[in-house]
Amino acid sequence: MVKNAVYKQREITNQDMLWERFQEVYHKVLTVEVCTSLISSMPRRIKAVLDAQGGYTKY
Repeated sequence: MVKNAVYKQREITNQDMLWERFQEVYHKVLTVEVCTSLISSMPRRIKAVLDAQGGYTKY
């Protein structure tokens, strides 16, 4: 999620710009609600991986 948001801005030309953009996006994208949702989805995601025997899942 963070990577996709960072690279939507294509004019990043150096490491300093990348770091600034990362920090900006990180605080906007990874809210408490998003983190809680991701954590609560882990049992479902793990089950999907186990059911696929380590193969492809929709996640």
